[in-house]
Amino acid sequence: MLPYRTAVRLFPGCHLPSLYIGMEYMRTHNFKLAEQFFLQSKSICPSDPLVYNELGVVAYSTKEYKKAAWWFEKTLALIPTAITETWEPTFVNFAHTLRKLKMYDEAISLL
Repeated sequence: MLPYRTAVRLFPGCHLPSLYIGMEYMRTHNFKLAEQFFLQSKSICPSDPLVYNELGVVAYSTKEYKKAAWWFEKTLALIPTAITETWEPTFVNFAHTLRKLKMYDEAISLL
């Protein structure tokens, strides 16, 4: 975690250190701090779909399924037109969220 915190200080305009700190907090199940760092990362770079995906994962992990679906929808809207295998986890995350919301047909249509 220390290298990421150093990177935040050394590269104040870069959103990646904040994003990675948030991912580390997610790994330790500290969802509140993870969300704070993801939102900080989003404020620096609002066009990175990975940030929105991580915010969706936080919402899903805290059982806020409507909020998670909203974040995953935003993620998919930011993905470039050529969808690659890189974004497969986002589609699966979104489908699981829709399943939790009992929106089965929409979930199946994503996969």
